[in-house]
Amino acid sequence: MVDVSSKIRINQVGYAAGLPQRAILLSEEPLIVLDSSRRELRRFEPANLTLDPASGERVASVDLGIREPGDYTLKCGSETRNITVRKAPWGKVTNALIKGFYYQRCGCELPANYAGVYTHPACHVQPAVDWQDRHIRRRITGGWHDAGDYGKYVGPGAVAAAHLLYAWKLFPKGCNDALHIPETGNGVPDILNETRFELEWLLKMQRSDGAFHHKLAKARFAPFIMPEDDLETEYLLPVSHCATGAPAPAWHWPAGSTGRLTSSSPTGCWLRRCMPGAG
Repeated sequence: MVDVSSKIRINQVGYAAGLPQRAILLSEEPLIVLDSSRRELRRFEPANLTLDPASGERVASVDLGIREPGDYTLKCGSETRNITVRKAPWGKVTNALIKGFYYQRCGCELPANYAGVYTHPACHVQPAVDWQDRHIRRRITGGWHDAGDYGKYVGPGAVAAAHLLYAWKLFPKGCNDALHIPETGNGVPDILNETRFELEWLLKMQRSDGAFHHKLAKARFAPFIMPEDDLETEYLLPVSHCATGAPAPAWHWPAGSTGRLTSSSPTGCWLRRCMPGAG
């Protein structure tokens, strides 16, 4: 994280080669651009600082131009900031955002081999109790934890799954990397492997008449504990219009994708299971 007292604000992820590059100054001192050998390339004399309403700070926006790929240093007075210009600087952050869903998996172990320091045993594997009829119990494992309260909600989960599906559909080259999850190497892009984990759970939340239960949650939010230590009873909440409508975009994409996959493949067979959910 950048020191909030820094006079030079930059894109910390990196700058894309061939696209405009800017820095924000909180100083009227000159901004100097240095190459990797500390040779001065350009010097900017910022205009008067103006108030930025969002931050409440007085700033100057400096157009750095379009720099070639490489490592550079920005210098303002005694302060320096290093920046990088790459052909595709967003790969790491994109992969981290997608793999973030893996760490939210529920009902299964997250081995250290895949989860690193976020490893933990399987959680929330006991049958859930129907909120309206406490004599009914159903085992509905899987899906993603919505947050630290470990609830699982059809609406937000379906929307997140749809976002991942359409991200891959619209920008397949930008989110096609292997993410080092258990399914890696099965011939399916990992962004789709991870999305399937949530879609499988959504199928379990659908009632026989097509309606979807609203959520799977506890009577009270869990305290700040690890998921495997959250042993309170899970409840299956009633169906709702909101939950029933939310999965439609998520089902539409996989149900319409069977033509692009071998129908006899495991993935093709699974996609055909999605078709009733899309109706």
